[in-house]
Amino acid sequence: MSAGVLLRVREMLGRGQSENYLESVKALLLMTDGLPILPNGGGRRRNEADIGLTIDAARQAGTAAITVNAFGLGEGATQTRVRWLVSQR
Repeated sequence: MSAGVLLRVREMLGRGQSENYLESVKALLLMTDGLPILPNGGGRRRNEADIGLTIDAARQAGTAAITVNAFGLGEGATQTRVRWLVSQR
């Protein structure tokens, strides 16, 4: 999750491979079950380090004036988890 957020931040700031649209509205749509599990959790289990990486990535987006909109999907997506994740910025 954190790698995806950081990739989008780079792209939206004109540092990636996409065309530069520096004057556009910056918004990121994050679809999640609320449990970051990569890279440390191996894609299978919740890991506190992955949660920290995701929170740091969301904070970087906020610092860059990028709005992060989180949508919970799947059985594991509870409002509590997704709201907590978004509130950490």
